[in-house]
Amino acid sequence: MGSASETPKEAEALKELSVDQLRPGMYVHDLGVPWVFHPFLYNRFFLDRQSIDRLRKLGIQRIVVDTSHEQHDEKPAAPPTKDYAQSGTAQETDKHAGNQVRAITKEARSFVKGMIEQARAGQAIDHSDVEAVSDSLFSAVTSHRSTMFAFGRIRSRDNYTYQHCVNVSVLLMAFAEHIGMEHDHVRRIGTAGLLHDIGKALIPEEIVKKPGKLTEAEYKIMKTHVRQGVAVLQDSDGIPPLAIELTATHHERMDGGGYPNGYDASKLSAESRMIAMVDVYDALTAVRPYHNGSPPTQGLHFILNQAGHFDRQLCERFVRCVGVYPPGSLVRLSSNELAVVLNVKEGKSLLPVVRIVYDIKRDKMYHPPRVVDLAGSRANLRIESYESPERWPVPPELYLTD
Repeated sequence: MGSASETPKEAEALKELSVDQLRPGMYVHDLGVPWVFHPFLYNRFFLDRQSIDRLRKLGIQRIVVDTSHEQHDEKPAAPPTKDYAQSGTAQETDKHAGNQVRAITKEARSFVKGMIEQARAGQAIDHSDVEAVSDSLFSAVTSHRSTMFAFGRIRSRDNYTYQHCVNVSVLLMAFAEHIGMEHDHVRRIGTAGLLHDIGKALIPEEIVKKPGKLTEAEYKIMKTHVRQGVAVLQDSDGIPPLAIELTATHHERMDGGGYPNGYDASKLSAESRMIAMVDVYDALTAVRPYHNGSPPTQGLHFILNQAGHFDRQLCERFVRCVGVYPPGSLVRLSSNELAVVLNVKEGKSLLPVVRIVYDIKRDKMYHPPRVVDLAGSRANLRIESYESPERWPVPPELYLTD
């Protein structure tokens, strides 16, 4: 509950309480979520009734209080809040969530870029920094999964490796949570996703970024990124064993046809099977300098139909997790309109919530666009196909939030 920097006396004063146990005058020590995910200006403050009600509405169930700082004689002042939290409309909440996710995704990609550059320079990985980024991504995934999926689909043609590591981390955590893994393990699998391609830091950039198929000699060099990545992590203090395991096995296959060790299903954990599948799915659907990225439907179809390569049962559960048309996808509706997928409900992968933005027949943008739940009884709409954003004047990222 306490950090390593706290004295025994300080740690003794800390208590984890449910929101229902809170009362005015208590001093918040840890809200359990990153700063960007709560509306208060500070992480630590005295509680009043208004702030307790706000915590309850945010869905925060447990926090850590410091009993040595509790006020008894006077009513604590209401904690100052960030400007964006002053209005509680659904529209502003949606927009704020989008801004949060955009910032966290950008920060995580920047961190991975710096981490790879450090590894290239021969420096060890700081596990505490990696876990801090993983924790932020975890909070975002558990609070705004659909928005995280959507922003993960926004890629530049450069920096594929950095974007790929973050996306694999996000997809793994969402998948792990979806199938019921406990939260600490979900965080660990997210950390592994961030680190799984660290060995590419030691591969010549002309091979990593080559715009086309690698030669046999180049591919042989590329495959060494697995063992080189394992070596980097083993030489760094505090790296979780799961991260080393998944770095070592993310190119292994159920039928023994992978590399570097040719392990088969008998030697692959559930987590190794998950990352092998997620790694390929994200690689197929990513935008690169020489590759526009396959539609998500094709990526899912590929992993489902690679006979013997991937765990079929896990693949089917992954499809249910991300949806056939994941958030951020541009789709054509039966009404001959274009829409951006916003949210995929459990068991309704073919009938997501969408924002309809463009009339194809009339070549007209909608101002404002309208949000429709395709699973609603009055919708009478269905998705006809996935559409490449490059074919239309409709950048999906502009329509993820109001």
